[in-house]
Amino acid sequence: MEMAPALPGREPEELRRVEDEARRAIEESHRLEEERRVKEQAVREAEEACRRAEEDRQQMERMRDEAEHAREAAEAAAAEARAQQETAERLLREGARPVVVPSVEQFREAKQRLEYQEGYTHIAVTGVAGSGKSSLINALRGLNNGERSAAPTGIVETTSTIAHYPDPDPKKRVVWYDVPGAGTLTVPDWVYFTDQGLYVLDCILVLFDSRFTATDVAILRNCERFRIPAFVVRSKARQHVRNLVVDMGDNDSDSETEDGQQGDGGGP
Repeated sequence: MEMAPALPGREPEELRRVEDEARRAIEESHRLEEERRVKEQAVREAEEACRRAEEDRQQMERMRDEAEHAREAAEAAAAEARAQQETAERLLREGARPVVVPSVEQFREAKQRLEYQEGYTHIAVTGVAGSGKSSLINALRGLNNGERSAAPTGIVETTSTIAHYPDPDPKKRVVWYDVPGAGTLTVPDWVYFTDQGLYVLDCILVLFDSRFTATDVAILRNCERFRIPAFVVRSKARQHVRNLVVDMGDNDSDSETEDGQQGDGGGP
């Protein structure tokens, strides 16, 4: 700082006093400026703290609302699950069967497991064990039992998992599926259709021997529900016709015998 020039008639002490006052004024100005800067910084920090506190409060409210919504959704889902379970148990007690709806993931898994190919027709043959499913598939494929690439056949059920057989003629683009008989699996008849993944196929043949079973009925009902064409095929029809002929023949013979006995008894 430049010192003021000495004034004529002023004592040196007066000059020093003026200089000291000027210096103190400058220092006071600097101090006040620093205080102002510190206060402004404190205000900014306080405002920032308030802003963060408000954001934290809003975040906590959002988290509380989300937790409340999640709790309500969980309670609603649990209540719906309990209601569905109670309905299913009631239907079971009443003899009805609950509807089993496969999920999107189950659809994808079933197509992968059954080697479903777009552009092909996939036909399943179902029926009780020993009804002749494999023989029917071989006949529809134009093969005899025992031929190479023919479906294995036997008196007992030879299928424990779904087996698929492409048609020998590649131009037909047809795949046949030999489905295990329901009697060989430890699943209820009403989940048999879904458990086997039949809902992804294009057509189903229900093969029966002498009588319809609960599984056959469940399959046909599910085919209707999934809009899958279904056909009922009677196996071993020739043997049934022969049995009917024999039964009818025995009845005729019995009637003739009774008529002859009555005639003999009524003669002279």
